[in-house]
Amino acid sequence: MSIITNSSRYNYYDETFDSKSESTIGSGFSATVYRVKPRDKADGQTYAVKRITLSRLNEKQKSNAMKESEFLVKVSSEVAVKYIDSWLEGNSLLYIQMEACDQSLRHILEAKRQAFGRQSAEEPMKCHEWYLSCHIYRELLACVQCLHDMRPQLIHRDLKPENVLIQRQANGQWCLKLCDFGLSTLHNDAMEYYRSSQKDQKESHTQDVGDLRYIAHEVVTSRKYDTKADVYSLAIIGGELFDINVSAINLNNFPDDYLTRDNPLNAAVYEMHKLLDSMFVMKPSLRPNCGQVLDKYDNWSIAKTVVQKDSEVDITVDKLLSLENKFFCDFFLNKLHDN
Repeated sequence: MSIITNSSRYNYYDETFDSKSESTIGSGFSATVYRVKPRDKADGQTYAVKRITLSRLNEKQKSNAMKESEFLVKVSSEVAVKYIDSWLEGNSLLYIQMEACDQSLRHILEAKRQAFGRQSAEEPMKCHEWYLSCHIYRELLACVQCLHDMRPQLIHRDLKPENVLIQRQANGQWCLKLCDFGLSTLHNDAMEYYRSSQKDQKESHTQDVGDLRYIAHEVVTSRKYDTKADVYSLAIIGGELFDINVSAINLNNFPDDYLTRDNPLNAAVYEMHKLLDSMFVMKPSLRPNCGQVLDKYDNWSIAKTVVQKDSEVDITVDKLLSLENKFFCDFFLNKLHDN
């Protein structure tokens, strides 16, 4: 059953929300997301409201847009932005009201290198930054795994740093949440998803795709695909998070000391290269699933004791404390002292 009723709420957005508090979070060809407060001061909350101009979309895209709120309801608010409401204004505007999050993974990626004192992507990470990056990646993998554990499975299809949000909870801890389910689709193992003719094209998962930099080959070329398509996207995101060029990985070029556990960080770096290489392969059946990637966490991460015993950890903490963006220090210390 659709979450959105056929009846329109004319001028509901303007009547409900305070335009003076409105700021743009992001925008695209057909949609803009606003951070806005309600006129009712007693509410006290700030919301994210997505406005979609339906007249700019074809029929398939309109169907995807209408389904987005339904997917948000299906997915746990622990791993996806919380759905609040949705409505139509006339026949041309669709609004989806959600909880507002503090920032996106894109913001974290843009600030992380400088936060940990690296001058360029070529400069190797120290154990402190690697440790934080591993925990971010593990939480992202766990979020996507929740989609894939649903029955039927949910394929996000548009995973990218902009669609991974960072939310500070009431207890002060930070968590990752997925957003933008406009291209998501349900997957049933008993069904075939591919296009080999014009007729297939109308019936397939794929008529529209998201950011091509993160989309798996089989989705772009309309071949049969499943949840492994999201794993490919996660490989690209992982490459950005760990400053690894996934398209240029050569496991034969690693020095011998990277192939043992004698140096925990070197060993983890090698394991991460190996992992991302396996997630990035062309053939979906050869990619691991999210659960298998998570099962190898101890291989590509480093123990908190390594970080705690590092001689420069106090210097790192002091630097993170001085940053305007409190995510880095809060998240780092929380994971470092978590039991």
